[in-house]
Amino acid sequence: LSLCALAVSALDLGCHSVCEQLEMEKQGLVATRKRVQVPLSKRPSDWIFIVFYFIFFWTTALTDYHNVLSFFKGVPIADLDKLDLEWPPKWVTQAYVSWGRTVDPVTIDNPLFWQVMEWTNVFYLTPMNLVGMYCFIKGRNWFKNHGIIHARLYLHVLPLHLHWLHSLWRYPILPTQSLSSAFTFS
Repeated sequence: LSLCALAVSALDLGCHSVCEQLEMEKQGLVATRKRVQVPLSKRPSDWIFIVFYFIFFWTTALTDYHNVLSFFKGVPIADLDKLDLEWPPKWVTQAYVSWGRTVDPVTIDNPLFWQVMEWTNVFYLTPMNLVGMYCFIKGRNWFKNHGIIHARLYLHVLPLHLHWLHSLWRYPILPTQSLSSAFTFS
């Protein structure tokens, strides 16, 4: 075995250093670690991650999708509720457009920083939310590296959301508006 393969093997085993592996190889021994599948019922803290991935999957698949869809359809986001779309459901599109018209105009204006965030959400985070949910349900460990990338992308989105909060000062919500007015469909 090469030194690189031994290092990867040592990281995978987690119990033997590279030097110990070399010594064991000289003696003809093979270090192995049996992977034990721990049932989900014995991993209650994993439910936090499963719920997180479930919520964010539906958030990205239902709402963030509008920004990408408007690009492909060649229409402004404000006009998406007039189209007959296969996905997302009509009521979701109406709620999204109504929310943008009455409460959060940034979602309708679709500035560049918002587009970057939404495209990242739709094309990377949506599938990774499904994969993450699957891995935590089944107890798969191979998601660790992808999970680090996934978490890093959420950290990438955080400054964009802070910019969005700053933009709310540019688009103030009128005192006469309430959350209930955001969901009136016209």
